[in-house]
Amino acid sequence: MQALSLGALSIAALVRRSLPKWLAALGAVAAVMLAALALPALRVDVSMPMAAAVSMLSLWMLAAGVWLLRAGRG
Repeated sequence: MQALSLGALSIAALVRRSLPKWLAALGAVAAVMLAALALPALRVDVSMPMAAAVSMLSLWMLAAGVWLLRAGRG
């Protein structure tokens, strides 16, 4: 569910240009990595380390927070 939410937010941000492209793209990458964690439950053999996906999500949240504070929106 988290991957779906982040993916939808990232796509909407790219379409509406409400976030910088790099930040929306980073969110899309994090969403794909999080979605890959669920694939073994669907019997799809994917090797995605949980630490990598969670680290990417953490990096995106940190970058989004810094961008919001610097843009005066926080």
